[in-house]
Amino acid sequence: MNDGERVLRELTARAPERLLEELGDVSRRIRSGESLRRPRVTLHMASARDLHGYVLDVGHEAGHMTVLLHTPPEWNVAHVPMKSIEAVTIHDVLGLSRPPADAPPAPSRLELRRRLAGAESAIAVQVGAPIAFTLPEQLDEQDLEPLGALLPALSEALENVARDEKGRVSLQAKVKRVQLAVGEQPHVTLVGDALTVMTVNAHPRRLAPKMLERAIEAAL
Repeated sequence: MNDGERVLRELTARAPERLLEELGDVSRRIRSGESLRRPRVTLHMASARDLHGYVLDVGHEAGHMTVLLHTPPEWNVAHVPMKSIEAVTIHDVLGLSRPPADAPPAPSRLELRRRLAGAESAIAVQVGAPIAFTLPEQLDEQDLEPLGALLPALSEALENVARDEKGRVSLQAKVKRVQLAVGEQPHVTLVGDALTVMTVNAHPRRLAPKMLERAIEAAL
């Protein structure tokens, strides 16, 4: 299976409203400093006109949803009411799933295991109890980059959870192992004493540290 086939297989249908909300969230994450690609889109209007550009924000006022669209090559923006949009095209979904140009390179298997050991030691100090970090049994080459990106975000999220007394006690009592994984949908689940944290290949769909923190708290 090539990269294009894999990306297409992982896609799920979205209502235009929900899709644009997600793109607005990507823009907010970029503004907060995350290294993400901003996708180029075409908004297909009910008037049969097409608008091409990049979603900068999605706003809600008086019960109406409006999309703020940058329309290159000039520095113009369009404020587009959702009710006038019939469909959305996202261009180059394969390129969108790839790391941004300024993203760190994928670690080697050995380097990833070294980082894992360091994260394990640090969280044990923060929580006050040992928690083992484990990688998938079959560690594919394509999983190294997403797992390498997940580890610092996960470490930050766990440390934030452990700073709260209730969160620290929950981690001590409920979690003995943290399993890192790569799949089709990002999620956090607690089964027995194992906390599974799954990330995805596509950068825009990965959980940021704050989102991971909330997901961990919900799982606990």
